[in-house]
Amino acid sequence: MECANKGNAAEAMVLTIIYRLIDAEGNPLFRKLDKTELLKSVDPDVLASVVNQINNSDPSAEDIEGN
Repeated sequence: MECANKGNAAEAMVLTIIYRLIDAEGNPLFRKLDKTELLKSVDPDVLASVVNQINNSDPSAEDIEGN
């Protein structure tokens, strides 16, 4: 959120991807060391699409509470 609040949306999206994407075993797909490469190599529209998919797959408050 800090990056987004400072006007650096691309960095905020990359950090969301780094911290939230995991494989089937729960292992992270990216490391913080990948941040620069993702920023340089991935189109911002692709980053936004991935982050939107991540956000849309968030569990609801009811799911978290177990209802």
